[in-house]
Amino acid sequence: PPPICIACMNCEVCKPASQFLSLKDYRELSIIKTKLSYDSESQSWTAQYPFLKDPSVLNDNYAAALKALERRESKLLKDEKLKVLYDEQVNDFVERGVISKMTDSELDCWNGPVRYVDHHEVFKEGSTTPLRIVINSSFRHGNELSFNDILMKGPNVLTSLYEILLRWRLYPVAFVGDVSKMYHNVKTGELEGNLRRLLWRNCDQSRAPDVYGFNVVTFGDRPAGCIAVSALKSTADLFSSVSEKAAHVLKEDSYMDDVVSGSNSMSEAESLSDDIQVIASKGGFKFKTFQFSKPSIEGHEVVASEKVLGVGWKPIEDTVHVRVDLNHNKRTKGLRKHPVAIDDIPFTRRICLRLVNGIFDPLGLFSPVVVRLKILMKQHFVESDKYKKWDELLSEEDRSEWIKILKDVMLLDGFDIPRHCVNAFYPTKDAPGKYMLICFSDASGNAMCASIYIRYETVCGVVSVGLLTSKTRVSPSKVLTMPRLELLSLIHI
Repeated sequence: PPPICIACMNCEVCKPASQFLSLKDYRELSIIKTKLSYDSESQSWTAQYPFLKDPSVLNDNYAAALKALERRESKLLKDEKLKVLYDEQVNDFVERGVISKMTDSELDCWNGPVRYVDHHEVFKEGSTTPLRIVINSSFRHGNELSFNDILMKGPNVLTSLYEILLRWRLYPVAFVGDVSKMYHNVKTGELEGNLRRLLWRNCDQSRAPDVYGFNVVTFGDRPAGCIAVSALKSTADLFSSVSEKAAHVLKEDSYMDDVVSGSNSMSEAESLSDDIQVIASKGGFKFKTFQFSKPSIEGHEVVASEKVLGVGWKPIEDTVHVRVDLNHNKRTKGLRKHPVAIDDIPFTRRICLRLVNGIFDPLGLFSPVVVRLKILMKQHFVESDKYKKWDELLSEEDRSEWIKILKDVMLLDGFDIPRHCVNAFYPTKDAPGKYMLICFSDASGNAMCASIYIRYETVCGVVSVGLLTSKTRVSPSKVLTMPRLELLSLIHI
């Protein structure tokens, strides 16, 4: 049952059972799951959106949508290349059945509520699809309600990214799978289509725009993430008879559209990935490809480097690395200007925070270096009153200190660490040998840290040890005794 009081929310017994859901989240998740229906003939899911209010409260915003389209067209007409890419994406939506053109008779016969959504382009560097169209379901004019305003969001049903990566580091053979068009694999009904109408005419302003309706769940709809993940996990539950292990991986080792797992051998990993694809296909989910570590068998696609939940991975060498991107420029629609040299960065409180947060190291493998930046942030912007304004330039002395540490951080770029942290099979109760987790923690006046190692001893007595994860945190501004700080370092891991 979900927690319904403060005692249950803080109870270590109730927490895992409730998956940290509040009563509100539990009710919304139950409604979302109830409104999911499975069609065995087409092998697909159809979702009815969970409404907080009756959709009839929404206004027909055709005039506002038309003005938004005209603004979009004026921008596209100035850039022919952008216009072509945009039109290709709209045509791709039509070909894949994401949207369908509504006829005059369909528009006239519909007596229910009507709502139009806005759309715009987003760029993704290094992707096979450099331009993507994003739907703005929160589009509104003035104080009127938007489509998203009357929808339930649902809880975060994703498995912890940190837990997935920890398990992934323990497999001798790892693999990563990517679900194609995750959101678009779940269909929606006629009501949802009319509440998400879209205007488009290929920038031909001499005629009235065509009206399209969405047939599937789209990124930008408030409950889209919860619906898509719930549909995938429900598929795993329905078809667990194919393979209990594959169904478990789909539920516990998937993060949105990525499946990150592994096995003890290449043959087992291949068999497991095949079963995962079979189960997922029965729910309408198709995988683009599976990438295996150290691919040595013909037919495997070889990728030099890729990102796994934000962590850099080289499958051929089977190593992980952190990508240090010291770009102080703000991201606009997925793109940034090219970074400048560290000496030329205009250091301010805002830019320093952006640089520190730009280093993504969830496993803490490079925390001894990254923690120096956190300490510097605390010294300059928390303990000191020198820089109260976010865009005030740092003094030359403080600026030099930042440049010195950032140049040390840049040495991490390209530094590799083995993904498989210990030379052993995945630790289970039936695995041979002895496994042990060893935790070290310490604290100082500047920071607290803790690291966890895994130790494996074979039946012959051969010992292997590897770093599994670590965490660092700057010490509180409030002065505490050293014993208390050392206790805090244990708690925060």
